[in-house]
Amino acid sequence: MRRITAFLCAIALVAALLPTAAFSDISEGQPYGEDISYLSENGVMEGYEDGSFRPAEPITRAELCKLIVLAFPPASPAEGHPFSDITGHWAEDH
Repeated sequence: MRRITAFLCAIALVAALLPTAAFSDISEGQPYGEDISYLSENGVMEGYEDGSFRPAEPITRAELCKLIVLAFPPASPAEGHPFSDITGHWAEDH
């Protein structure tokens, strides 16, 4: 019985140490998977609320703007914005 318990504990430990996918639609070995994981782990990309990344979807203007602001922070925050369609949008402050 002790051997079985030790074996199950060892399997659980190994499984806990294996890397897990950050997004439900990004699998290990997928092109750019490591890059996406790196950007996610460093707070640059977050993915969607449902846990997906959607790598085949086109990037939106808001998503691109957020990436640019994170990569090249402005010297001083801008006051207002020239876009009328982002009021109340998640990217309004980026």
